Amino acid sequence: MAESVKVTVAELVKVGRVSKSSVYRAIKARKLTFKGGRADPLKLAAEWQKKRDPSQDDKVGPAIERVIGALGITGPVDPLHGAEQPEGERGSEPTASETYWTVRTRHEKLKAEMTELDVRKRQGELIEAADAKRFWGALIVAIKGRLRAVGATLAPELATEQNPSTIQARIQSEIDEALVHLSTGNWIPNDL
Repeated sequence: MAESVKVTVAELVKVGRVSKSSVYRAIKARKLTFKGGRADPLKLAAEWQKKRDPSQDDKVGPAIERVIGALGITGPVDPLHGAEQPEGERGSEPTASETYWTVRTRHEKLKAEMTELDVRKRQGELIEAADAKRFWGALIVAIKGRLRAVGATLAPELATEQNPSTIQARIQSEIDEALVHLSTGNWIPNDL
């Protein structure tokens, strides 16, 4: 049989929305058992039902039920009686261990994907979207500035030129020179 879902006292407190002192009082009164700091929520529910004092205010029982609901688990243990349910009464819902392993598998896949992305980023294969936007913005500003400078650079030189093909060739040459300069990356600011 596969390992079932286990929760810590801290998880019971947080997800179950119950005070830590209430949980520790129940543990001290031997109404809840956490072996190795963890416990199966279904077994906790069964244990609580057997050992709790119905005449006292019950905050821990609903907290355990909230944890079970939040984890979306069902299982072979009857939470009211703590006994194994017969095979035919379990229904088609996933067991606690199946839910745990489904969640665990998804978690491990995500961790592997994040690790792969991190490695690719460190190897220079990936960059942050914000960095790409900043780079392209700076490139556009550099192109705009360089192409606008063509007019100021050529105006004195071409003011007296009468031949349209000479003017066109000189403008084309200056634009090509600007584009070559931009393609070398010499325009890139140090902070990019």
